Amino acid sequence: MYFKPLVSSFALAMALLSTSVLAKNESPLPKQLQSCASIESSLQRLDCYDNLARSVSKPAASASISSEKTAPATSATAASVVASTPVVTPAQNSEAVKTTQQKVDEFGAKKKPQADKELQEITSTISVIKRDPYKRLRLTLANKQVWAQTDYERLSIRTGDKVIIEKGAFGGFKLRKADGGKKISVKRVN
Repeated sequence: MYFKPLVSSFALAMALLSTSVLAKNESPLPKQLQSCASIESSLQRLDCYDNLARSVSKPAASASISSEKTAPATSATAASVVASTPVVTPAQNSEAVKTTQQKVDEFGAKKKPQADKELQEITSTISVIKRDPYKRLRLTLANKQVWAQTDYERLSIRTGDKVIIEKGAFGGFKLRKADGGKKISVKRVN
């Protein structure tokens, strides 16, 4: 009873404030959103929104969309936005082509799990061996990668030994000596 006028006046003030902020916004984005919303076909409307999202993240594509700033918000404008935005395929992506050394450097890294799809194992030499308080290994390889043991298995290993790190089950990694023997579970630290 007492709060109804207060809530309604607050809602009215927020509506007026938001319209004044939108009126001052000189970005063509709201017009383009309206033009996408006016498309009746759900597939074409989704394509329009997708292309608009791509154009916001790409400065080169935004130039083609900003040229339509003066056009009226119609479905024809939205269709031209869809047609003018380029689609980048994975083959055109510059990160799609990587050297073997880059793949080795990224093998086991947490930030780029898609980078090691093709590479199943790496071979390197141990340069530094350390142990944590629980006697688990922390190995630095010749390629400067640091790997830490995650299980409590024992493995007799020395500096200069050649090791193979391969993908294990469920996204884990297994380390073993190159001449065979037992495997231990490891994770990449850096």
